[in-house]
Amino acid sequence: MMLAWSNWIKSRRYHAARVFRMIILGVGFFCVLLNSGLPVGAEETQPKSTAEIEKVRRQIAKSRQRVVAHERQERELLRLLEQIDQGLATLRDDVRASERRARLAQESLVRVEGRRKAVDRRLASTRRAMAKRAVALYKTGDVGSLRVIFASSDLQEMLSKIWTLERLLKYDGSLAIRFQEERNALMRVEAEAARALEKRDTARRSLSERRLALNAERKMRRKLLDRVRGDRSQERTLLVELERAGRALEETVSRLGDSDRASILWQSEAFVSLKGRMRRPVSGRVRIPFGRIVDKQYQTETFHNGIEISAPEGETVIAVARGQVRYAGWFRGYGKIVILEHAQGYFTVSGHLEEWSVEVGEVLEAGEVLGRVGETGSLRGPGLYFELRKGRNPQDPALWLSTG
Repeated sequence: MMLAWSNWIKSRRYHAARVFRMIILGVGFFCVLLNSGLPVGAEETQPKSTAEIEKVRRQIAKSRQRVVAHERQERELLRLLEQIDQGLATLRDDVRASERRARLAQESLVRVEGRRKAVDRRLASTRRAMAKRAVALYKTGDVGSLRVIFASSDLQEMLSKIWTLERLLKYDGSLAIRFQEERNALMRVEAEAARALEKRDTARRSLSERRLALNAERKMRRKLLDRVRGDRSQERTLLVELERAGRALEETVSRLGDSDRASILWQSEAFVSLKGRMRRPVSGRVRIPFGRIVDKQYQTETFHNGIEISAPEGETVIAVARGQVRYAGWFRGYGKIVILEHAQGYFTVSGHLEEWSVEVGEVLEAGEVLGRVGETGSLRGPGLYFELRKGRNPQDPALWLSTG
């Protein structure tokens, strides 16, 4: 039994040593092939591998560029939106200016056409008078006037006829002069009419071009917002940017409230007495309320310092109480805004305006117009952003505004 076990052990050692020697020989042969530079298929696979590596490198570079561009785009969504809104505002101003030029040119053309018709009527009357005189002169002939004079019975009759003929000659001369003047006037008026017509047509072409550009810019804005809404990560990034913009607005209002100046509003009605009965800045339903808004997908919260009211573009926005304009301009995230300071340290902010119609320092009474509803800085179309603050503390406008 022990002899059999010893023989089996020796057999296993022999086979193991044999396998080991074969492995060593194989590795040595492979190394020789490598040193000789003749690996099987090397001439075919090496160029292919290099090309694939370059291709992968290019794809990685492009991916990095796309990632960088995407991150930059996410960081600059509000800036891009603001640029589009400012472009839209400029185009709207251009459209209004073109409309005004087209209207003035049309009015000028109407006035010139009226003058041209009046001159044409006078010229036609002069032509008829000259035609009558031409007929009379033709009938009398070349010596008709002399015959009439010498046919006089006495000197007084002759002098009377000479005086009459002189008047006729002066009249004929004045007809000729008037005809020339009226014809020249008609030519000038017709040239002026042609210029007015050209101005009107140019203004109308400009208006058409501006409207096309405005519509194209609006489509670009809608595409941007649709893209943001379709990408939850971009939408979340935009909400973070809006929160940052909200904090910037809060700092701005706070600085305005901290300024040491003699207010002209202390004689106003106590602002707190308006709570629950304050005039609404614009008619419409509240589409975004005041307070915390929860993102269910990301389980995040954002705080809305004001409310958004749905209203048609161009609707007038009024001051909710007597106040002084402290700021009127662009503000990132809110578009065109107007900030009013009221009595007792209260402020109101009106945002997403299409335009403002007030100047900094101007005092408005309750109900006076401060601007018009727009969609500058808005993610939800035309409407009014309205905020009420007591110093740094935002107030819920729903508790202040009347429900009527």
